[in-house]
Amino acid sequence: MAFSVLALGLAFHAPGPLCATEKQDKPQIIVPEPDIGIISLKRRQEAQLLAASDYKVFHEFRFTDRRPESGITFRNLITDDNLKQLKPTHYDHGNGVAVADVDGDGLQDIYFVTQVGSNELWRNLGEGRFENITEEAGVGLADRISVAGSFADFDNDGDADLFATTVRMGNVLFENDGKGRFKDISEQAGVAYSGHSSGAFFFDYNNDGLLDLFVTNIGTYTSNRRGSKGYYIGFYDAFSGHLFPQRNETSLLYENLGDKRFREVSKEVGLVDDSWSGDAAFVDLDSDRYPEVYVLNMQGDDHYYESHATEEGRRFADNTERFFPRTSWGAMGVKFFDYNNDGGDRISL
Repeated sequence: MAFSVLALGLAFHAPGPLCATEKQDKPQIIVPEPDIGIISLKRRQEAQLLAASDYKVFHEFRFTDRRPESGITFRNLITDDNLKQLKPTHYDHGNGVAVADVDGDGLQDIYFVTQVGSNELWRNLGEGRFENITEEAGVGLADRISVAGSFADFDNDGDADLFATTVRMGNVLFENDGKGRFKDISEQAGVAYSGHSSGAFFFDYNNDGLLDLFVTNIGTYTSNRRGSKGYYIGFYDAFSGHLFPQRNETSLLYENLGDKRFREVSKEVGLVDDSWSGDAAFVDLDSDRYPEVYVLNMQGDDHYYESHATEEGRRFADNTERFFPRTSWGAMGVKFFDYNNDGGDRISL
């Protein structure tokens, strides 16, 4: 099974009921054109509040910061390229958070990722309290310049294993012993790629019952010079990297072979994407029970890869122009969801 990614440290509570006036008593609110700037914000707020008063479902949820009570003291630290030198590089897109029940106690635990220092795993004690179990869990990756983490049961033994991406310091696959202690099996599993990796997700692309792995790579945005804490110093022209084909870095699809081993099959199955990609998502858009892949591009158009059957097995075809003739330029995050509850998925960038 795959495990979801969530935001933590927030308590949910509902407000009182809305007092909507009758439709005929409401003034007409004209929504301004999209691009006229900050002057339109007040009128946009009025229009949105007016529309919301007609909603028949609960919607005005709010959150309260409960981090101090949680006991979580994790701090996200960044490279000097983001801090002292303020250089425009792809280090600026930050880090991810992953959530799963790592010890099987029915409570969701949190894995925090940082560029500088140690990642941290916080065990959920219940009632909004957490404890730091990073050292005993063995997942700190101190000073590895981490980017993101993904939990999934890749070996089908019933517990949440962990995959973490880094910048040029080797991606890491941790096997969970079922009690929240992890073993680095990256090399033997064949997934210890070292490059400018970013997002990653597990999914079963060929429906063989084993979770495969897709890793997005951004592109070469760092030099070979090292900065404080060992990070690789970014190019001053990092944001122009997409103009130099030699700096492209192809994202990777790993097929799960079983027995805790993977094989990189990107070219073999036709999913060759050299976008400057920080993230991607999968979804079964054609309802054939095989997932498609949508890959973001921070320095160009996104790409949509449709799954199809061949004599050799499942393959992917780049059908972006057919289904997405226009995509955003510079996309950073993506989510598929059924916004109107009609059984079909929509995409949000």
